[in-house]
Amino acid sequence: MMPTNCRETSRGGSAGKRRSLAPRLQALTCALLLGVLLQPACLFRKKKVDETKYPAAPLLCVVLPVNIPAETPDLRWVALASTAIIMDNIAAAQDLDAVPLWEAMPVALESVGPTRTTSPEAAGFLASRLAARWAIHGELLPAEKETKIRIDFIPSRASLVAYRFEARFSAQDLEGTIREAFGQFLRYLIARPLPKTIRSNLDAPARIAEALDQEYGWFVAANPGKAETVVSRLAQSHRDLAGLLFNPAVYPSLAAPAAPPGP
Repeated sequence: MMPTNCRETSRGGSAGKRRSLAPRLQALTCALLLGVLLQPACLFRKKKVDETKYPAAPLLCVVLPVNIPAETPDLRWVALASTAIIMDNIAAAQDLDAVPLWEAMPVALESVGPTRTTSPEAAGFLASRLAARWAIHGELLPAEKETKIRIDFIPSRASLVAYRFEARFSAQDLEGTIREAFGQFLRYLIARPLPKTIRSNLDAPARIAEALDQEYGWFVAANPGKAETVVSRLAQSHRDLAGLLFNPAVYPSLAAPAAPPGP
């Protein structure tokens, strides 16, 4: 009888130990849960992820010379200088690309004829013909003491909506005004903004405008291949822009590889 009682006593002792440990385990579990619940909220805050979807590839744009009223020949240089500045902004934008002017101008000259006045419909047709997503159509309107510029960003697809920018400016503010137009357009596209570091201003935009007019014959009779001095000087500071405005096959300074920067 003695061994039996010993075994029973042993089992009873183990159960007593288990019963004595249960409150401790419950207290430890409660303490752990309480510690987790009282942790700072920052440990559970999800990292904010920028989910902005920029264009998967640069959007191709075609640029037409800016329209001017027939009775204002003094605005011709402003119109062609505006065209060059528009191309410069496209070259600087990460999500935009441009059809070179030396490819677009022959098609534009054929489309508009001797009037040298384009329409938004003609711009959209030109964009679709050159496989571009957007056509940039500008117009200069005389205003008191200033000039008004209107820039229409016209899509080649009917499913997209055009965007218009209007502003008054003086000749000194031409580059800043066009940069503002492109800043708004890039926000409209949900595209990356223009670089904060502004590139150096175009050297002698009136001279560039005169060279463009002589090269393509928009307002005067065409005399191509005679703007080497302007092209080589422009290529020193804006080589990508020079290659968009003038044909590298015509001007040796653009066909040659770029010189390394000086010390």
